[in-house]
Amino acid sequence: MPIIGFRFAVLGALLGIVNIALAIVLVIVHQANVEAARQTAIDLFGQIGVKIEEQIQTSMNLAMTTADVVSNLRDLSEPQSGSPLEHPAFGQLRAIQKINPSLYSLYVGYEDGGFLQLIAVHNKETVIKTINAPEGTQEARRIIQGQGAARVELWAFADEAGKIIGERRNPAPTYDPRQRPWFATAKTADETFLSDPYIFNSQPKPGITVSRRMKDGQGVAGVDIALDGLSQLAASQKISANGRVILTDAQNRVLGASEDVLGTAAPLSALADITHPLAQLASKHATKNDSGIISDGKSEFLSRHFHWQGSGKEISIHVLAPFEDFAGHIRRIDAFILLFSLLVVAATIPAGIWVARRLSKGIVELADDAERIRELDFTGEVPPPTPIREIQTLTAAFSVMKKQILERTRLLGASQETLRRLIELGISLGAESNSGQLAETALAEAMRLTGAEGGTLYIRHSEKRLQLAIIRNSPLELSVGGSEGDDMELPELDLWNPDDDTPIRDNFIADAVHGGQVIAIDDVRSWTRHDMQGVIEFDEVTGYETKSMLIIPLTTPNGDVIGVLQLINMKTEGGSLASHRSASQRHVMALASQVAVALQNRVLIKAQENLIDGMVDIISSAIDTKSPYTAGHASRLMEIAVMLADEAGKSQEDVFSDYEVPSRDARRELRTAALLHDCGKVTTPEYVVDKATKLETIHNRLHEIRTRFELLLRDAEIARLKAVASGVDPQLADEIFEEKRNSLQDDFAFVAQCNVGSEQMHSDDIERLKRIGETEWLRHFDDRLGLSIEELRRLKDTPASALPATEHLLSDRPEHLIPWTGREKFHDPSWNFALEIPKVMYDRGEIYNLSVSRGTLTTEERFKINEHAIQGVVMLNSMSFPAQLRNVPEIAGAHHEAINGKGYPRGIKKEDMSVSARILAIADIYEALTAADRPYKKPKLLSESVEILAGFRDRQHIDPDLFALLLRTGVYRRYAETFLQPEQIDAVDIEKYLN
Repeated sequence: MPIIGFRFAVLGALLGIVNIALAIVLVIVHQANVEAARQTAIDLFGQIGVKIEEQIQTSMNLAMTTADVVSNLRDLSEPQSGSPLEHPAFGQLRAIQKINPSLYSLYVGYEDGGFLQLIAVHNKETVIKTINAPEGTQEARRIIQGQGAARVELWAFADEAGKIIGERRNPAPTYDPRQRPWFATAKTADETFLSDPYIFNSQPKPGITVSRRMKDGQGVAGVDIALDGLSQLAASQKISANGRVILTDAQNRVLGASEDVLGTAAPLSALADITHPLAQLASKHATKNDSGIISDGKSEFLSRHFHWQGSGKEISIHVLAPFEDFAGHIRRIDAFILLFSLLVVAATIPAGIWVARRLSKGIVELADDAERIRELDFTGEVPPPTPIREIQTLTAAFSVMKKQILERTRLLGASQETLRRLIELGISLGAESNSGQLAETALAEAMRLTGAEGGTLYIRHSEKRLQLAIIRNSPLELSVGGSEGDDMELPELDLWNPDDDTPIRDNFIADAVHGGQVIAIDDVRSWTRHDMQGVIEFDEVTGYETKSMLIIPLTTPNGDVIGVLQLINMKTEGGSLASHRSASQRHVMALASQVAVALQNRVLIKAQENLIDGMVDIISSAIDTKSPYTAGHASRLMEIAVMLADEAGKSQEDVFSDYEVPSRDARRELRTAALLHDCGKVTTPEYVVDKATKLETIHNRLHEIRTRFELLLRDAEIARLKAVASGVDPQLADEIFEEKRNSLQDDFAFVAQCNVGSEQMHSDDIERLKRIGETEWLRHFDDRLGLSIEELRRLKDTPASALPATEHLLSDRPEHLIPWTGREKFHDPSWNFALEIPKVMYDRGEIYNLSVSRGTLTTEERFKINEHAIQGVVMLNSMSFPAQLRNVPEIAGAHHEAINGKGYPRGIKKEDMSVSARILAIADIYEALTAADRPYKKPKLLSESVEILAGFRDRQHIDPDLFALLLRTGVYRRYAETFLQPEQIDAVDIEKYLN
């Protein structure tokens, strides 16, 4: 919101009061004038309404009197002879009509349907046209007589002198008075009947019929009153320039109004159908006795309504006019009062300025001084006295407040500086990874905050002892422990009595640990709660005087005391001893809490690191122990990887410019990756890793095949015996048997040699295997008995053979195929594994396994071994490594990748591998080549290993820059001297590989 000065506020208040007063007067006068105008208009409307009511009542009374007179006339019997148009009744009716010219028509209806009528035409064009009368007609006579076909309607038209100027005869007229409401209602009543307004039959104008039963009861006399006089009556009323009178019947139909209101509306139109604005307002507000100011949403109008009632009929009188017609003088009065108000305001301004200046002088000076104080400028002078008591009191209070603010500002500045240093210190303590540096920083800052001459810091490394970590004393220039102090062994402090295992409480340091409370000693020599002899003896030896001490336990949020901070001889800025309740000492207690949390965090982080490292070592040891083929592999790989990483960090070559010497965390990350790189091998079955022969699974299946050969040999021997028994020459039988035995022994020797896998299998060897496999033997026992559920599941689609069953010596059966479970991670495309996946997990077909061209592993088994890299990636990525180990999955998971993209499990290239990952990949190969503890191979010479490793470089399998670094820095030989057998180490000409 906008801000204004006090002077302008006072002036504004004065002007506001004057303006409000004038506005109230203006409003009151305006409202009074409006009410007066309204009342004047309502009174005028009332006079007009009463006048119109009286005229309507007079007209209705005349009509009803006339009807009574006509109903009592003689000579009104229905004409029977002579000229009916010369009936004497017309003379009497003409006389009555002349007395009251407003009567439009007088008539009589008879019981037999006869009708006699006198119409006052007065040469009106609409009437002449309607009844088809000649020009100049002043009256028209009409008689209807006769019955049936003889019924006739006669017309005679007379001028002003009563002379007949035209006649007309209409046969078979349809008009029957007995069917009209005025006849039927009056015939049965003893009083005069007043009809609702309707359009006359003889002219298109609205009117009302007054009827009464004739005295002799032979018919009904009627009188028609035209209502066009009501419009003239309404138009003649002088209301205002735009005011109007509208008359309506009980059905809210318009009976009379000025022509500008009616416009082109048909007679007896509904008031709501009249488009004139006043007619619309009258339609919406036509409520009995409703008077006052109404609105059409844009302008205001004055309205009053009257209601004439007689003989059960009702005529409403609506008097309306725009309020503006009566408010012209109000505008002039309002303008005059407004002008007067402006003159008063103009005269008030100079006086208000003078008063505002007098009142605001002291306040303005106080405000200026307050503005200076806001900018921490306290040079302003005290404002001069003022005659206003409240302002003078405010000035005195402000002066006192100013002095207090000055002092509090100074203290606040010092406090803020201390808090700033505490915050910065808390941040630095939290980021400090060295516990010794952390303790040294904490003690130095505590001494600075309190002005202490000396201090010590104890850290708790065990449940029962404190380790004195740092000693500082400025007057004695004593500095022991920490990065800047003298390096000497500091003593430990017992917290528990070694004799009875009770807590030590007479030592103030131990007591602070057990009690967890701050101990403040203002006077060491008068303190009796603890044994102070050691302090006194220290003073005697050094010549120092210990006067006061503050002992603060370093308490963690969970209440554990992990150390003690001791401050000696705390002083104020002036050099005097400070109370232990001073603000600086409260700050140092806050510092102690920060130090405790920081030390605890370091302890927890160290414990976490130890836990992770321990688990990593356990996993690595378990993997190495699982198979004799990999014993010691991970630990040796770690050593060579770290050695090569150190050399890469120190290298000045451009290719390693972005790679720094590994920090403690980076070294630990690489170490962890090396130890866990083969963690996926825990999922690889031992019989696959250690598979020494082609038919080996859990056992060597060659024994089963040998048994089959034994059966065939036994069968041959039985055949020989049966042949001899049947009369065959024994010598011939022996020759046949020997030939069979030699053949079986030769075939088995061939199968056994194939099983070893030491030689490459050629196509003719495989064909011989198949021929041997076709040899048949008889099985006499059920091969479904004693099987596991999984074995039976694989046999469910193979029908059982009838016994004895013919079997082949070697076979590849459907049940030899072990399918994938479908839960393997490499089936998930999100991992982007690039290994070609075999169709089945294992194929244990006998011919299939024996036909392996090199070694003992089938395609499926080789994939199963390589799968350890996949499982390693999945396992490591599922672990929540801390931030400093976050790259372990990437480094370890790429140890079988090649920089040309032909490695596995993802087939990534050099640009997708970090330097650490490429280091681990080359270290993995080098360790495997030089290992001397593998049972399946003899140890290689160092030169042989380097030669093979160079081949990996040439095939773009390993990083050539790292290969060169391995040789040039001598890492390959330093590693060999530590981990290889002496007989493996020979001379290596590295230049041929570097050039």
